[in-house]
Amino acid sequence: PSLGVDANALYTGCNMFNSSGAYQHSSVFVIRKSSVTGGGPIVVTGFGNVDNNGTDGPYAPRGVDNDDYCATEGYFIGTDSGYYSKLQIRRVSTPGGTPTLSGNLTLTVATTTAMGRQLHPSNTTQARGLDTVDDRLFQASIHKNKITGISSLWTAHHVEVDATCAATTYNATTARVGARWYEIGALTGTPSVTQFGTVCTTSGTSTVWNSLRGYLFPTVAETGQGHMALGATYAASNPSEYAGVAVTGRLRTDTLGALEAVTLAQTSSYTYRLCDGTSGACPRNRWGDYSFTDVDPNDDMTVWTFQEYANATNSWAVRATQLKAPPPPAATANPTTIPQGATSQTVVCTRTSGTNEFFDPGTESCGGPGWANHISATATNNVAVNSI
Repeated sequence: PSLGVDANALYTGCNMFNSSGAYQHSSVFVIRKSSVTGGGPIVVTGFGNVDNNGTDGPYAPRGVDNDDYCATEGYFIGTDSGYYSKLQIRRVSTPGGTPTLSGNLTLTVATTTAMGRQLHPSNTTQARGLDTVDDRLFQASIHKNKITGISSLWTAHHVEVDATCAATTYNATTARVGARWYEIGALTGTPSVTQFGTVCTTSGTSTVWNSLRGYLFPTVAETGQGHMALGATYAASNPSEYAGVAVTGRLRTDTLGALEAVTLAQTSSYTYRLCDGTSGACPRNRWGDYSFTDVDPNDDMTVWTFQEYANATNSWAVRATQLKAPPPPAATANPTTIPQGATSQTVVCTRTSGTNEFFDPGTESCGGPGWANHISATATNNVAVNSI
């Protein structure tokens, strides 16, 4: 199951299987939030077979987070169950009352394809590589850019790519897994892709299938400043890069689709092989479907990402990583000095222009709880802060 939440409801999407373990279809459930916080009875509205028995519609539908207290609509999003290179959105009307579900809102995106497993040290054959599962999305969230006032949906998944980061099918010398992310706008009208990008290794070849560094199970989140952060698992068999945690992101002012350099936030020196199933040598070396990235509700600018890594031989753990916003800029004072003994002197401190900013998340216009942390200033030696 997936889980999204907003002011009105909780949104859960599920893949449904029969008793033999065969996939049947996907279903979504809208849970009235007031029925949960108010003590019940819990009110759930279910919509079955939203992907038409696996032919078209959202596969592995993600319930979409939205921290806008004014929101009146909810959303589910998933990759298309029948076709690559498509995303499917379902819009939920009156989610806090009697929900209704829209038809498919189809987005054609840059090419996606099936993936092989991601190799890593001591796992240099396809049968031992980390299982990439499929092209499903792993999280989705709507956030408002407080600078532009625009709300958009951010989501990510992994795809097979070549050395140019373009999607590709299996290739013995150039294939690797990349982390594809999307920003989707115009949600209340006709949704469209505002920008997208892919985190991938852009150089090198190997004679071992998919042995270059790959980025798996990515999730993304936008902050109130309009910056974006991405967290993912990384691994490669050559060079020896065991399953660890990679992070990257983009500033609001970066060129559309561009990313900052990747940082390896958590390295590992442990191999991982836990075979799932009984047929063949190793039918699946399952690397969990878990990945989560979100904005700190205290300040709307700090990001937390939770990613899996190999913490011991054949063992995984989750690392929580804090990603801080760019620090505020230097400031100049006017006047720069005050004569000793002077009284009631006003000094104006002004920030210098540049990439870094002072930021305040503001207040919630619809009566929501808002954010706990705001711009503040302190001074010592008998200096009072009059305003900020």
